[in-house]
Amino acid sequence: MTFVEQIAPWAVESEREHGIPAAVTIAQAILESGRGTSELAVRAQALFGIKYSAAWAASSPYVQGAYDKLTWEQRPDGSTYQVTAPFCRYLSWRESVLDHALFLHRDRYRPALDAYRATGDVDAYARAIHAAGYATDLAYADKLIALIDREGLRRYRPEEAIMPTIHPRSAWTTVDPKGVTRVVWSRINIVNIHWPGTAGKIARDTAS
Repeated sequence: MTFVEQIAPWAVESEREHGIPAAVTIAQAILESGRGTSELAVRAQALFGIKYSAAWAASSPYVQGAYDKLTWEQRPDGSTYQVTAPFCRYLSWRESVLDHALFLHRDRYRPALDAYRATGDVDAYARAIHAAGYATDLAYADKLIALIDREGLRRYRPEEAIMPTIHPRSAWTTVDPKGVTRVVWSRINIVNIHWPGTAGKIARDTAS
């Protein structure tokens, strides 16, 4: 399973529930986490460079504390400098994606989200959150759009999400960062599940 295949269901879930375009979420995760290989992604389960603050941690159900890291910033004149900054830490990549959605609902990013809901213009959304101060990298939006085109990320939309098909007496196995879940339709032990934005009930294999 590739990095994009792993996080795409969470990005689609994020768009379905919070309106944040999945294509942008995936591109940001690729760019900011090095496809899940960055120090923050490995040690703090953070796919995005969201800075930690006590106020944000108090308002988000996903932030699990701070992780201090040396990082590069860019000034408006193009010069760069290093600074040690606290970043948000999570329990899983999925929670990082969902916190990212909440973060982009803050007032400074609201015009970008409203415009996207009205137009569906992914590129304009990427440029709008950049202009609102999401990242100091002067080429940030251009990098996102290039990734979206190169990786074919525009196909990830809620209405186009491929849902799993489960037939009676068959098993569906899915892998995520927390492990493997084996599901069998024919059992009677009913549990709630959540697959990109859709809650439902299926029968769990009690022998697994």
